[in-house]
Amino acid sequence: MTTDQMNGIINDICNFLIAIFGISITLFTVLYSFILNKKEELRVISNLIKNDKASTLDYQKELFCKASIKIWKSINTHFIILTCVSFLSYITFYVLKTLIQKSFVFESIVTLAFLIIIYISYLLSRTIIGYLKNTQNI
Repeated sequence: MTTDQMNGIINDICNFLIAIFGISITLFTVLYSFILNKKEELRVISNLIKNDKASTLDYQKELFCKASIKIWKSINTHFIILTCVSFLSYITFYVLKTLIQKSFVFESIVTLAFLIIIYISYLLSRTIIGYLKNTQNI
């Protein structure tokens, strides 16, 4: 494989990483706003429960809010990791593009890109399974 071909592949990987960075930042922000909204709802419900004005439905809402917050925080943690990894990988690949004289550097870059794709697949499947599970009875 020629150096130009390797640089072309690395450019494609860098473009992919920038796209993943932007998408993960967006999803992090959306989930963060959902978490804040659920925390506010939980605060209102908790006040009702403290003042003995809560119905049975309020207790169920409280449990649902706590479970939702826990799931979304876990997913958001992965988006934070993905954001950092994609950004740092992009910077690393961009710098390594000038050092691409050895094929082991290229192979390392491609391997890391595949690991990131596997991690994204894991996140996607976890998000879809959580969505299907939470919207099953709606």
